[in-house]
Amino acid sequence: MTFQVRTKIGTWYKNEKSCRRDSTIQLWVADESSPSKLVIDLSPEKGTGFDIANTDPNAKYGKLWLLPYQTGKDPSQAHPTGYVWYDDLIISRNKIPDPK
Repeated sequence: MTFQVRTKIGTWYKNEKSCRRDSTIQLWVADESSPSKLVIDLSPEKGTGFDIANTDPNAKYGKLWLLPYQTGKDPSQAHPTGYVWYDDLIISRNKIPDPK
């Protein structure tokens, strides 16, 4: 599977209780040899913009966490430990072509 995330920071939210919702977070997912599909679209253009918090005006956006975290699991179900393998990580300012 291929995952592509687009993040565009609008105004840093500084916990001042004033939401601007001017940042964008979008996620495309593609199965092997299939075109990408937009599955999450939090963008001001659609009225679903997002606030990205940062109280340090000198901070930079530059941390990436790759986690096998799924919030819909029923806590009463027992499962073995899950693992994730990432083959490639591409960081780009432009949209990356779909996998072939």
